[in-house]
Amino acid sequence: MSTMRGTRRGAVARASVGVFAMLLGLGAMPVTADASTAREGTGDTEETTSVTLLFAHPLSLSDALKVGADLGEAVTAYAFDNGDVVGEYSPLSGTSAEDYLAYFETNFGTHPQVNGLVVVRQTAKQEETRAAAVQQTSLGSGYEAFFAEPVVAGGDAAARAERGRELADLQSDSGLERVASDWRADDVQTVTFPAPPSPFVWMDIYWFDYGLYSLPNDIGLEFEVNEHNDNVADPQSIRPFCSDTSYKDRFWAQNYGWTWSAYNSTGTPVGSLGAYADYNDLADQCRTNSLAVGLKYPKNLDQSSGQTGLQITIEAPSGLQSWSKISGNIQAVAATYCNSWPGNGMSNTDCMGVDNITALWSGYPSGTYNRATLAEWRNYIAPLACWTSGNRGLEPPVVIAC
Repeated sequence: MSTMRGTRRGAVARASVGVFAMLLGLGAMPVTADASTAREGTGDTEETTSVTLLFAHPLSLSDALKVGADLGEAVTAYAFDNGDVVGEYSPLSGTSAEDYLAYFETNFGTHPQVNGLVVVRQTAKQEETRAAAVQQTSLGSGYEAFFAEPVVAGGDAAARAERGRELADLQSDSGLERVASDWRADDVQTVTFPAPPSPFVWMDIYWFDYGLYSLPNDIGLEFEVNEHNDNVADPQSIRPFCSDTSYKDRFWAQNYGWTWSAYNSTGTPVGSLGAYADYNDLADQCRTNSLAVGLKYPKNLDQSSGQTGLQITIEAPSGLQSWSKISGNIQAVAATYCNSWPGNGMSNTDCMGVDNITALWSGYPSGTYNRATLAEWRNYIAPLACWTSGNRGLEPPVVIAC
């Protein structure tokens, strides 16, 4: 969810500590045009964690699916890394592999270079490995290595990147007074679309100067669209203490089983961004589903002519509701817990944000750890809620054509 997060609950923390830290953090929430509620927590349970089993070498998606079928444990997603576009394909999202390959080729001019399988394992067992991404020296070795052609943006990806360049030109020519440079994105465009067979979210995030690089090296960012439903049982209760066992599904989109991507739409390809689907929601309210993708290393995003662009897509399984009230936020989170034991035995979705960010960074402007894009009280409804949020979130959002 949104706004300030202090100590986030990890696999070694107790729930009372996490909730107490959240309550303490509320007093320091910054006031912005669209400040939202506090988000904190990891998953519904501390007993399981996502693990990426790395292949011996990259595979095509079709071959990766064959390896997954023979693995002997359930595969939730197939991770790919094409340099400047990374993400996961999940059959749970409702899109067939054939349709996803066609979509990927249209938008990126190539096919996903799959480097591993994502499975869910017992946390205690996984911690024994002391590594979140487990190198399997033989996994997939019986299949031919696949090295994808370089990414060449096309389709919607190219059109939206061009729109970002137009926005940058408009900002520079407008003469409007802008806030001083800091880490918060200048412009964020968000589209929520029904896109059968699955709910689809597209976020375009732009920095029109070098503000992104003012972030400390140990601070990551999470980019969120949050769904809200006050008609669930015990809406104000904290997960996982929700009396309705299907509470995660009582929204327009489910917050697990996504197909997602993060694309660096400006500059040259970069190394790993440490991108992850942020499925963790323990200590979120029962009334809220968070659709969020995080970057452990956001400063690895390259730029062109002073502009940095990031495109995030999430294709989620359909929930039980035809619509949801939504809000949006970009949240800065501490990455330090991921760098040593036991955090380095967890996936990024479990270790990011565990350490208290206020103890590591004063924030810039002072105490600002969130960049809201849309407040819940504005009553935007997904799907077909589409808006842009400018001037680092200090101006009201503006409806745009979907």
